[in-house]
Amino acid sequence: MNRVCQATLLALAALLTAVSCEKKVQPEKLAAPSPVLATAGINNATFIWENVKGAVSYLVVVDEGEPISVKGISVTIGKMNPASEHTLKMKSLAPEGSSEWLDSDFSAPLRFSTEGKKKLSMPDLSVSGILPSGFTISWGAVRNAAKYVYKINDGAETQTTETRFTLDNLINSTPYTVKVKAVPSEKMTEVATESLWAELVVTTTGPAALDAPALRAESILGVEITIAWEAVHHAAAYLCSLNDGAPVSVTSTFVKFEGLQPLTPYTVKVYAKPAEGDVNYSDSSVSTISVTTREAPSDDDKKGELPNFEEKPIF
Repeated sequence: MNRVCQATLLALAALLTAVSCEKKVQPEKLAAPSPVLATAGINNATFIWENVKGAVSYLVVVDEGEPISVKGISVTIGKMNPASEHTLKMKSLAPEGSSEWLDSDFSAPLRFSTEGKKKLSMPDLSVSGILPSGFTISWGAVRNAAKYVYKINDGAETQTTETRFTLDNLINSTPYTVKVKAVPSEKMTEVATESLWAELVVTTTGPAALDAPALRAESILGVEITIAWEAVHHAAAYLCSLNDGAPVSVTSTFVKFEGLQPLTPYTVKVYAKPAEGDVNYSDSSVSTISVTTREAPSDDDKKGELPNFEEKPIF
């Protein structure tokens, strides 16, 4: 009887050992990782995931391409086109020769897109030095811009590497539409495009009127008068008339009228004119002075010399 019991116990022990060994031989399949898109750039994307128990590394496949082996819990994929769509899948890798773990299946494909190229910022335009014939446009440097393009009234485009330009030979009192855009450097064209057009409407000023001459009676005789004035800045000539008669142009700063009647009132009008083609200035207003000639000249008046007037520069 004891021998039968002993044999039974030995057989049971052998069976339990066999069952235990059989369980150890069956390795467990690792869980598949669950990647999450962390950031997406213009030509790259970064993924992260939680560590899988039992995994020593991970296999990443993008767009069914060559697998990428990763030991950490993040990966950055590069060399992709801007604004392009892709898929990513992963699997967990068990230790080599492990009897406890098997590689996982691939995770479900994760769809993602890279960002499109970013436009450069528009130049922030400002205007200064507005004149009848032109003005200056300026702006701050735009990041990653290598040059700028501008055009006036949607005309021909002009390139510049400066952050300002001056326009001249324009028409006074006229609106002009100025447009400027930033253009990226060659090395930035993979990630950036030129900016939108920045626009500014500028109206040239009207020509500034010259100062009116300040007239004074320099000499009053019986048959002649001399009217003088200080030189007017930017004046090239002066038009003078007597009693609204035909004007006389002089470049000096005085005018003499002879052959007048004694004891007779006369009105002299003078205005300044800019140089021909000077669009920044216009004629001055008319200055007027009234004088009355003296009595008929005596013999001494006839023999006397005329006052000596120095012609003063007009600029």
